[in-house]
Amino acid sequence: HTRAWGDLSDHVPGSTRPYKGPEGTCTVVPLADMLNHRSDAAALTGIVDFDPNFNESVGVGHGLQALQHLKAGDQIYDNYSPAGMTTLCNINLMLTFGFIDPDPEYDCFTFHIELQLENEKFAKEQKELLRLFEIIPSKTGKYDFTFRGSTTESSTKYYPDKFMVLQRVLALRSLEEYNEAKRAIAQGLPNRNRIAWSIQNEYLASRRMKQTLLDLGLQYETNIEEDVSLEAELQAALGLTDAELQATGYARETLRRQKVIVEARRREHMTLVAAETVLRERWGSLMN
Repeated sequence: HTRAWGDLSDHVPGSTRPYKGPEGTCTVVPLADMLNHRSDAAALTGIVDFDPNFNESVGVGHGLQALQHLKAGDQIYDNYSPAGMTTLCNINLMLTFGFIDPDPEYDCFTFHIELQLENEKFAKEQKELLRLFEIIPSKTGKYDFTFRGSTTESSTKYYPDKFMVLQRVLALRSLEEYNEAKRAIAQGLPNRNRIAWSIQNEYLASRRMKQTLLDLGLQYETNIEEDVSLEAELQAALGLTDAELQATGYARETLRRQKVIVEARRREHMTLVAAETVLRERWGSLMN
């Protein structure tokens, strides 16, 4: 494993500068690594100071800023992955740390699309619009998108405008719409991704997006209500005494893990439902 050391209080013997270890993807911070996660806490950040001897800023440690008043005996929390400042989702938190954050902004659904535009009537224009709107494929050749937020409020905040732009491009039916798209680009960010090119195009794009959401939802073997019921059953089982649980033949840790997995599945499914709700609201506001 690659170990990366942050600019801690450790020093190279005979040097006045903090020790800088090999760079990597993780930082070992003694004591701070023992803190539990809470989404409403501040994240651990590096503290830097200017070193006049070397005419540069150097790391002198790590710290946490209290976001609320703390009294003696209160637990101090870290934020492993601040929502709005990261691309991590609850699936990442579950696989990495073994828990799910209750904040709906951590709920995501990531998917990939492969485009075949060669046989489209306006293939040239569509490819140009994809380039101008900076919708580019990943290294796999597919286009990656993420819906984020399992409530209407959080889904609205993180609505994937670029995915809607992609649907407009795929729904392109005339050079007039193409020219309107070029005019939208001239508006600059973030407005250019939110401007409809025509009522007809926006209707077709919205239909395409709705169908995508419905198709993605079909992959689940259970619906949201069934998962809620299953979570309740697992929670009830976890409430049994050790003796009662032993009689069922299930291990407590196994049940706990099953509950986390079911919850992750339900909230991922809710993210698709929330995105469809926001889509309907946006179409309704356009009509008004």
